Amino acid sequence: YVAAMTEQELLSPPSMASRYGYDGVFASALAWTKARIRVGAERCPTGSELLEELRGVDFQGASGRVTFGDNGDRGDAGVIVMIRNTVALAGGELQDVEIGVYVA
Repeated sequence: YVAAMTEQELLSPPSMASRYGYDGVFASALAWTKARIRVGAERCPTGSELLEELRGVDFQGASGRVTFGDNGDRGDAGVIVMIRNTVALAGGELQDVEIGVYVA
């Protein structure tokens, strides 16, 4: 996929979907690391142990503050508004341009 991207696409800010994906992987890795430390090297953490650690995750991620409630839903405390504009490039191709991000 990266080989098919233009230089402008590679240098542009990541999309919101990418930011949520990054934060999801980071949250999972963080929960795995904490659970692994808690149970020791002799065994892998169970799903319940991983879920318990995931519920305790709290960090400032690429998409905003990342926390999870008791039911497993993401605890977005605020609002993220992305302002985008679609511009016409030479040849009639359209491209989305991120103008700004407001996090409250």
